[in-house]
Amino acid sequence: MSGMRTTVFMKDGLKLDEAKLKEAFAKGPVTFVSLEEKDQPVPKAAYALMVTGVG
Repeated sequence: MSGMRTTVFMKDGLKLDEAKLKEAFAKGPVTFVSLEEKDQPVPKAAYALMVTGVG
């Protein structure tokens, strides 16, 4: 699985703790390589529901 990466979307104002990430990854079969932060707008989805007929 070389070259795979994980993307984490965070709530506004929250940050990942790099030391805790490295500690968590060290316990499993994956390796922590780097942490890159980017501000990326995430669009909000809107749903419309159309109902026909009566109760």
